[in-house]
Amino acid sequence: MHSWEVVCVVKREGSEYKDCRSIDEIGFRVANKIQKRNIDQVYSMMESGLAGYHIIVGSEELAFKSVSMDGIKYVRTLDTDDENDDLMKLGSCE
Repeated sequence: MHSWEVVCVVKREGSEYKDCRSIDEIGFRVANKIQKRNIDQVYSMMESGLAGYHIIVGSEELAFKSVSMDGIKYVRTLDTDDENDDLMKLGSCE
């Protein structure tokens, strides 16, 4: 399964969450351009085994985990929801 390197995120304005649940879209490079996918698509692709996603922190590749909790489908790199998740530290795609 191919894993896309995520380089930016789009966070939902006014979200009640301060962790990865506040991310609406992720951005990754395809042929020197940033392509964005909404989190529902990312979650579905991961769950069906079509694609994986990761970020690079230092020299380490951190794979995304797909999570469904309280009716919310999202991704994160940590085992628990934390505003210090490295995914939250990526710059904005906008």
